[in-house]
Amino acid sequence: MNRKNTSNLYEKVVSLDNIDSAIDEASRTKKNHRVVKNVYKMRNQVCKDISSNFHITGKYHVKERADVSSGKIRTLTIPPFYPDQIVQHALTRVCEPFIIRRLMPECCCSIKGRGTLYASMLVRKAIRSGDRYFVKFDIHHYFQSIDHQVMIGLLGKVFKDRRIIASYTEIINSVAEGIPIGNYTSQSLANLYLTPLDRYIKETLKAPHYVRYMDDFIIMGTSKRKLEAMIDPIKKFIHKKLNLSTHDSEKTIRIAYKGKGSPIDFCGYRHYSDHITIRKRVWKRLRRALMREEKNKSQRRAKRIACYLGYLRHSNSRDILKRFGKTISVCLSILRKKGGETVYETAA
Repeated sequence: MNRKNTSNLYEKVVSLDNIDSAIDEASRTKKNHRVVKNVYKMRNQVCKDISSNFHITGKYHVKERADVSSGKIRTLTIPPFYPDQIVQHALTRVCEPFIIRRLMPECCCSIKGRGTLYASMLVRKAIRSGDRYFVKFDIHHYFQSIDHQVMIGLLGKVFKDRRIIASYTEIINSVAEGIPIGNYTSQSLANLYLTPLDRYIKETLKAPHYVRYMDDFIIMGTSKRKLEAMIDPIKKFIHKKLNLSTHDSEKTIRIAYKGKGSPIDFCGYRHYSDHITIRKRVWKRLRRALMREEKNKSQRRAKRIACYLGYLRHSNSRDILKRFGKTISVCLSILRKKGGETVYETAA
């Protein structure tokens, strides 16, 4: 990508219109917060202040939250709404499209149209092409291990405007190590950081089929010997070029026959040679919610079940739908929109 198009981005970032739109985006789910209400009261002045003094000044709020999907405890570093979150949204609104252009098509996270379903589709496409073997990698403590200097160097290859790089540098250096999980800019930066690895695997190692979802990536092919030969070069590249390391365990790095007994577990789905199912722990959570719903109806639980159904419809889960079909139908029938709010009614 030619960097000439990025030479005068800073004026667009600090424009009053862009900052005004950034306030709306940053406050989308926080309209009732006191600090957000105060910003809206002085909106015009806030836009002018941020435009003339575009930098991070606040302190992070650190808290831990359980990640239901993985079962891990995540440490979130949340920046204050004013000015940090507004600044990050203003920066991302203008600069993120240029970062996305730099990414490989195999990168599938935090990009519109390239989510978990897109990654699953790429895996299924490889299966249909006849790939019998796969090797799976996972970066150890990815966000916490990102090297600041390497990250800033990659930004220099995307943006020509030094003021844009300086703004990103201030955000990156706001923490001692890695990049914060709670920052709005972190997703696009994390995707960009592994772009050299994507190009190395596809262009140098000539991997037949490759998919990456943030720090989890999988390589598929028809030759077990060729896949085995890629493991050490990839681990060395990750360590020397990116200052990262992989999980050295059979659970995360393995080569196996892709038959019914050894599915490809990736992006929440278990991919077999002829069908796709959901993960066992997801099925257990859904079954527990459905059984409780049969005994005692709950608005909050019905919403969760409706979310699971969107996940189920992309897999071969007819047995689940058949077993709990009546309960699922009741959940869908009693959740409806009225006056802009979701209401729950007892089924007749």
